[in-house]
Amino acid sequence: MKEGLNVMQFGGIYEFKEVPCPLCGYSLIIPVFPGYRISSRCPRCGGVLYIAVGRDGEIRIRGRSYLEVVKEEVLRIAKENINKYLEIGGKIYCSYCGYALEKPKIEVSEENGVIEAYTVCPKCGGKMSWATQEISRGTQIF
Repeated sequence: MKEGLNVMQFGGIYEFKEVPCPLCGYSLIIPVFPGYRISSRCPRCGGVLYIAVGRDGEIRIRGRSYLEVVKEEVLRIAKENINKYLEIGGKIYCSYCGYALEKPKIEVSEENGVIEAYTVCPKCGGKMSWATQEISRGTQIF
């Protein structure tokens, strides 16, 4: 597509420009009008993109890797689950040995296409899972 191409859409004329994905360089075509903001995903790398057009027409684009965003979301869900357990019972006990965990340390790992947030018992080494998310390009994260 040529730079500055005008296209009729929804009864108005918008200018479109090609901008590169900050993660992989793939050319994205976006409408350019003041105040335009969108969160989208790159079709090539799956990265999460935050695109904004300023009042002066300046295009700002930030990108985060898809894996980074999913890990952050799994960690957030795990913290919510731990807080719910603490509100109900006051303490968290290891499901293997019964050891009481004061402040469970959350670890995040990626294995076989699944991201998991879990706590390892300091006494027996048992693994208590708090949240999991399968990694796929079609996973909704917004």
